[in-house]
Amino acid sequence: MIRFDQGARRFNYRVAGVAIHDGAVLVHRAEHEPYWTLPGGRAEHGETAEQTIKREIREELETDVDVVRLLWLAENFFDLNGLVYHELALYFLIRFPENSLPLASRAFERNEAGVPFQFEWHPLHYESLKQLPLFPAFLPQGLTELPTSVVHIVQRDNLPAAIAPDQV
Repeated sequence: MIRFDQGARRFNYRVAGVAIHDGAVLVHRAEHEPYWTLPGGRAEHGETAEQTIKREIREELETDVDVVRLLWLAENFFDLNGLVYHELALYFLIRFPENSLPLASRAFERNEAGVPFQFEWHPLHYESLKQLPLFPAFLPQGLTELPTSVVHIVQRDNLPAAIAPDQV
């Protein structure tokens, strides 16, 4: 995975998928996290962004995915668990094949590397997305007004503190 630490600073290269189906967007969170994000993960060295999102979705949801187009290139800055992050993230519009697992239910759980994740199809309405909370913070508006071409975003967020797994 492409991630570098320098003391208390971390650079992270992430690729995420924007899946929209029946007026809802797929979001997820680790069981111990108080905030939601879009599914995806970190790229491996030598892997293209499209290969990354296909691999991550296959690992997380055991299904293939069609990559439609790149929506956002985002520089995300945030503090999390004692680290100051500088994250470069690419967000792709994706589609699941008919009859794939993610389309079968409104909410479901999956485990990745022993960590339980909650997945939910959340209504694609600004006020509803704003209440989640959903990070990065540009997503509630961005998801309800998808760009027609790639947009560069610089986002600085204050994330809620994660709950330690032993406190869940």
